[in-house]
Amino acid sequence: RLVNRFRVSKSEKQATEMLEEIDTRMSKKAPKPKKETKPVVKHHHEDEEAEELIPFGDDNDFSDF
Repeated sequence: RLVNRFRVSKSEKQATEMLEEIDTRMSKKAPKPKKETKPVVKHHHEDEEAEELIPFGDDNDFSDF
């Protein structure tokens, strides 16, 4: 059980670190000039492809109710 607890705490720590990293990226994106946004387009395209793989999104689920 100690091993499982360590794994859970480790995964939770990684999750919080990822969220913090995303927050820093988002905060950095806004004030940056337009020249900096060009390389970001590739990541945006990848996100769109990933969304297409999902049959239905959360927004669609909530709109039905």
